[in-house]
Amino acid sequence: MSDKIFYNQIKEDEALPIESGNVETPFQVSPILTTSGATNKTKLINTFVGYEAGKNNTIGDYNAFVGYEAGKNNTIGYFNTFMGWRAGITNVNGYYNTFLGNFAGGLNTAGYWNTFIGCNAGGSNTIGYANTFIGSGTGNKNTDGDENTCLGNNAGYKNTTGNRNTCLGSNAGFENITGSQNVFLGFSAGYYETGSNKLFIDNQARVDEADARIKALIYGIFSGTQTDQILRLTASVGINTIDFGGGKVVLAIANATTVPSVNPIGGGVVYCEGGALKYRGSSGTITTIAAA
Repeated sequence: MSDKIFYNQIKEDEALPIESGNVETPFQVSPILTTSGATNKTKLINTFVGYEAGKNNTIGDYNAFVGYEAGKNNTIGYFNTFMGWRAGITNVNGYYNTFLGNFAGGLNTAGYWNTFIGCNAGGSNTIGYANTFIGSGTGNKNTDGDENTCLGNNAGYKNTTGNRNTCLGSNAGFENITGSQNVFLGFSAGYYETGSNKLFIDNQARVDEADARIKALIYGIFSGTQTDQILRLTASVGINTIDFGGGKVVLAIANATTVPSVNPIGGGVVYCEGGALKYRGSSGTITTIAAA
């Protein structure tokens, strides 16, 4: 006997066999299981539970489809786990996917290595691979974008073909459609951003793309050329202090805990000593920029 579990009959009033190890037991199929795995032929270790779950599977193996029409159109896909109403319903040959939630990965056909958790998470994905979408509506419009990580309700919602984006927080990167290699951290961070290679750390609702770039706590631009990278801080910055003297968007420097005593190579060191701002150059010259 094989280790196969299958539901191959269509009539609800027929007793169906379950093969498992050396035990074969007839049982009366309930309506919710009708036609589950109806065309499954030869492969082992598939588990299909729910109306028409895995109905069209033929040679796909190591799949677990649980829910109404979950994995219904899978034929040769393998190592998939689909749980929820119509989760992975259009998957044909995608493999190593995990879709948990109603219509999670609902339009996936050949995408692989994806993890979609939440109602409609990755709902439009067709061939995108190695995406992780966690949260209701997360990555919902993604079709063939690859290697995106979105966590939070509606994070990366409109992304369709963008690749290697990281969206952490509800609505983070919401309007991004084709931009790639962005990092959006925080509630609504980079909500309106449509470009590529952008960094946003923010948690406020902004008016538009330009407004967000100016007002985000941290905004940056990544580049393969290190000298072309940009980092903008819209905040007061303190080095070992948060005493800004009542100022806003200023730099505060506490007295150095250890005054530099070795000449820096190829540059200089700015520090405070006794409240005075000083600079030590690569030749060892110490200049007092401003007295205490």
